[in-house]
Amino acid sequence: MKPLYKHLFALLCVVFLSIVSCTPEKDISGEDEQNLAAILPGIIVDEYSDEGDEIDRIPDFSRTGYHYSDDPIPDYDKVIVTLYPTGDKTDRSDEINAAINKADGKTNSVVLLKAGDYYVSKQINIRQSHVCLRGEGGGKDDWKTRIIACGNGEMENCINIGNRVINPTIDQSSVTAIAEDYVPVGRLWLEIENVSGFNVRDRIVIFRPATAGWIHDIRMDRISDGENWNPDDMDMFHERIITSIVGNRIYLDAPVVMAIDSAYGGGWIAKIHLDRVVESGVEDVFLESTFNGDPSDEDHCRNGIKFTASEHCWARRISGRHFIFSLVGQGSSSKNITIEDCHSFEPVSLITGSRRYAFNAGQRSALGLVIRCSADNDRHSFTTTGKAPGPLAFVHCKATNCHSETSPHCFWATGILYDCLIQDSRQLSVQDNDFYGTGASHGWQASCVVMWNCEAPLLVCQSPWTAEGHHPTGKNYCIGCIGTKKLSTVKVNGQYLNDRPQGEWYPDPGAGASNTAHVTSGTYFGAKAMGLSLYEAQLAARKAEGIRAIPANWYL
Repeated sequence: MKPLYKHLFALLCVVFLSIVSCTPEKDISGEDEQNLAAILPGIIVDEYSDEGDEIDRIPDFSRTGYHYSDDPIPDYDKVIVTLYPTGDKTDRSDEINAAINKADGKTNSVVLLKAGDYYVSKQINIRQSHVCLRGEGGGKDDWKTRIIACGNGEMENCINIGNRVINPTIDQSSVTAIAEDYVPVGRLWLEIENVSGFNVRDRIVIFRPATAGWIHDIRMDRISDGENWNPDDMDMFHERIITSIVGNRIYLDAPVVMAIDSAYGGGWIAKIHLDRVVESGVEDVFLESTFNGDPSDEDHCRNGIKFTASEHCWARRISGRHFIFSLVGQGSSSKNITIEDCHSFEPVSLITGSRRYAFNAGQRSALGLVIRCSADNDRHSFTTTGKAPGPLAFVHCKATNCHSETSPHCFWATGILYDCLIQDSRQLSVQDNDFYGTGASHGWQASCVVMWNCEAPLLVCQSPWTAEGHHPTGKNYCIGCIGTKKLSTVKVNGQYLNDRPQGEWYPDPGAGASNTAHVTSGTYFGAKAMGLSLYEAQLAARKAEGIRAIPANWYL
């Protein structure tokens, strides 16, 4: 039996005391204490505890990132190839790819690009494990190593990290039903009908079907002016690793971020297989796409770096400009990716849908960490696309000159943390977008979203509809944030969708007839909790108790 996270409990008591004590005329009330008591147990949950078996909890987001944030990103020191600039615009694509392919996939190796410009007309592929593509660093205005994507609009990525096959194979013979009526959000274990076919270290998928009844209860079969959700399109898959088996109970490397409810079809697990690139990264380079001089040009490279079918990989100290879609994106079957100290600016594209998602996580991307990154002049600066399974965390990030909101963008992403994020324009939101969207109606953006100590001009936090007598279909949280609360920013027939259920606001400033309630630094609601990050507090508590997501001696 592992102990409760008593260190985290103490830290979070400091957080909330600092919120409620910053203005002397308002003390914490009995009702506030009850509200905080409802949320705090979710953050200090013991993974082996049976207490509060069916309570939805705020998940442990500290398990995101490279090796679940239990180990630092390594500094590889074996340089296998050193490349030098030619001083002209010679295409270096093949040369860089050949250098990467000299890595044996087992030895930690570096391909070093010395200071200078490297033009590439074709995608650079890191399909080898244990290899780092490294430049010689620099700053925003003085980069020493630049990779310049000079291909046309058919150049999807400047750099791709991951294998070609991006979808896991499900072992259908291992499909086993979940043997519980309700598995709550935040829990690190579940009961299955038969464990005999499973072993510790097995990779599994947790399948949660999208039933017509669930879609009806969250009212996604009544979208006002668009395409209703189809059950066939909305099944959810969450990848996990079995860390322990006790009886018919399996313990997981990461928490459940969408409840499994027998009222909505229950769920099952199965073993999966996928060959991934592991322990590879890109660091200390400036990425740039050429374009024709028109700020709306789109006949050029779409993404700076894209992770697909990769695990325990990273991008750090990367800056980039002029890409259409993203600087760094987490694509299909990317897992435990850390993106840190990266900066996107001067994107070049039309300002419309499916463009300018600076740091994006897509379907089947999980346990990614984006930390200390910034984006300027993008639309959705820190975001997810449809059905991103999570957990995913955006920590200590900043978005400036935004053309649209920061949010989990569409189609029921699950388990998203916005932590100490600052945005200077538009809104930070999680809500029902109804018919909004390019190509299809977005509907509910996400569930199990936590906005913690963030700051934005507008804040929107809704939770999905829940049918009477049912467990919650999803909860979202806005805690210790600064901005103007709005009930909704989506209009249908000229009216805001103010009737959607509100999320969990701590504390809640309410909202007047104008649909807004302004909260600023120094007020009871808006006081930042001394800059404390939820991710960092959870990680500190785990480390204090010696709790790792998986044992240190496992090879993944």
